[in-house]
This record gives sequence, C-alpha cells and structure tokens, in this order.
Amino acid sequence: PSLLGSRVNPLTTVKGHRAALYCVIFDKTGRSIVTGSDDTLVKVWCATTGTLRHACRGHTGEISFLDVNATNELVASASFDYTVRTWFLDSGVPAAVLLGHQNIVSEVRFCPTAPRVVLSASWDKTLRVWDAYADSATTPPTVLNLAPHGVEPGVGGAGGTSAAEVVTPVGAVS
Repeated sequence: PSLLGSRVNPLTTVKGHRAALYCVIFDKTGRSIVTGSDDTLVKVWCATTGTLRHACRGHTGEISFLDVNATNELVASASFDYTVRTWFLDSGVPAAVLLGHQNIVSEVRFCPTAPRVVLSASWDKTLRVWDAYADSATTPPTVLNLAPHGVEPGVGGAGGTSAAEVVTPVGAVS
C-alpha cells in the first residue's frame, strides 16, 4: 500500500520555541529530542510525551546545529553568535563554553570514538577540535585553518592557494 495521498498523523507534536526551529536531533537512546531555534535556546524534550525537560540558555544568536556525544551525556550546540556550547543532557546544565571562531559556527560533531572531543566548522574557514568538558579559556582548541594562503580567516577574498594550516595552541586537545 502507498502512503501517497493518505493522511499520516504525528506521534507527538512539540511546541515551545518562540521563533523558527532550525535543528533537531534524537539522543542516542531515542528517549529525548533536542531542538535548536532562532530564539537562541537549546531545549530537551521527552520523545514520547513532548514534555519539556530542560531549556538551555546562554547563546545570543540562532542555534545552527546540534549533536549528542557517543556516551549520551553531552549535547553540543553551534550558533550564529560564533560560539559552541556543551550541555549535560540529563540536567541541561552547561558543561563548557567554547570561544574562538570569528564567524558563524555552522556545524558541530562529536567524535564517535572519543566522546569528550567535539569538532566545529565555521564560516571563518576554520575547523576547531575542542575538549567538550573544558571551557576554551582553560583548554584552547586545535585549529585547522582552511583559508587560502594569504587570506585572513573569516575574511572573504580571491587568490591564494588552498592548503590547510594546523595551528595547535599549547595545552590543546590532541
């Protein structure tokens, strides 16, 4: 039988953001849903009832991307405010604030084999590898600069050759 033209009813409808919803992900168990919105909030919901469990506050820009780590302990959020933040999934409490990008952070992904390592991609043409449990002020990231040589990260422009430059601050995640 075809579903084309038939009516499909949702199992749960979640309402609770004040602006457009940008991203959504299930936790690793399927029991929680995490949402990110233009209202700058990350919210954790019960997947079966749609009940709000936590509202994670701290970003000042739209949420662009979400990921959950392999141990199902942390959620990472990327934002238009140039930051990455990590949150404890069970409580909604902040785990770390990761500063350093010079433009919008477009994506964030946890390493599947190292649950404390998170990777971020930004419009500043860099990738950063972070310790998801430590603020960037105490544990700086490893930075992979993907801007063409001769072009400043975060600045547009033509010319130069494409090659990645790794800049590893002292004490960075390895």
